[in-house]
Amino acid sequence: MREILRLINSHHPLSEVLQVIARQAKEWLRADSTMIRQTFIEENRVRTVAQCNLPPDFEVIAETPFYQGLTDQALMDGDVVIIEDVPAVYTPRLARPETLKDPLLAAGLAATVKYYHSLLKTPLFIRGQIFGAITFHFARPRKFSDEDIQLARMLSDQTALAIENARLFELAERRHRVAESLREILSLLNTDRPLDEILHAIVSQAQQLLGAKAVAIHRLDAEKKLLIPEASLGLSSDYVSTIHLPLGQGALGIAVQKGIPVQVNDTTAVFSGKTVRSSEGEAIRLNDDLVSKLQQYADRYGAVLAVPMTIKSQTYGGLALYYSHPRTFSPEEVDLAVSYADQASLAIENARLFQVAERRRRV
Repeated sequence: MREILRLINSHHPLSEVLQVIARQAKEWLRADSTMIRQTFIEENRVRTVAQCNLPPDFEVIAETPFYQGLTDQALMDGDVVIIEDVPAVYTPRLARPETLKDPLLAAGLAATVKYYHSLLKTPLFIRGQIFGAITFHFARPRKFSDEDIQLARMLSDQTALAIENARLFELAERRHRVAESLREILSLLNTDRPLDEILHAIVSQAQQLLGAKAVAIHRLDAEKKLLIPEASLGLSSDYVSTIHLPLGQGALGIAVQKGIPVQVNDTTAVFSGKTVRSSEGEAIRLNDDLVSKLQQYADRYGAVLAVPMTIKSQTYGGLALYYSHPRTFSPEEVDLAVSYADQASLAIENARLFQVAERRRRV
């Protein structure tokens, strides 16, 4: 417990914190292995984020759907899940039709039956929201005492504190990097570098700092009511040259029209012609021509975060952040993107004013 308490007051990365907890959890309950799984409810998936002494068979189920079965529901309700005879519970499930149709479910059940006889799962809650669960595996039969359960719950409570501290530290570090990055961009403004070079610096920094696979700044053509890529990184030339978003369409079109950030946690449906919705449940409209183009190009993204950009109360355009896989954006991440877009807008305006001043000086 001392090591976890030290983690609570430390500035270690979240991945390192989780790995230490997995090791400590194994020792605390004298388990044969432990596994920490993070739950992404909106994305309907669960992912292993740390483990200790887990057999290689479990690698195939490192990420699985969130099945929302009885076990998952119990964890969501804050209950500890105990299975003292794994073969008796899991073996019949292996023969069920739904299991036979789901290779990941079958692999997880089979691996658990192969190596373990008993297990205990305890939920992890952070600020009242489910983060995931810690699973303790035991190769031999184990009768869990009240002391075991109390110990597991105590470990979960301390783990939640350590995770929250690590996440807050990472957020503070990211904010610091954003501030440093913006200082670098602003330092370019007193030079004679062209606007397109400034724009490239902005999208490059945004990609690194906000963890996106691709980034684009779109300028609004007020007459045509189109959002046209002005600078991008990670997008194909076909995408940049032909995907011009009508105002009000797509995540970015809605963000710019309404003046608010719009997040789409799962954009994959657009590639199969299905309706895509924002995190608020609003349908993201795209005309048939745009859908057809998106389905043809190699660009494939799982999530999008779009933020409007304004200069002196006038709409300039928007910043679009594209991510490889479906994901949920935390309020802190959205705030960071908004802050970055605001400062980037200021940098763009300063660069434009500098260019105007230079042209006047030369006349």
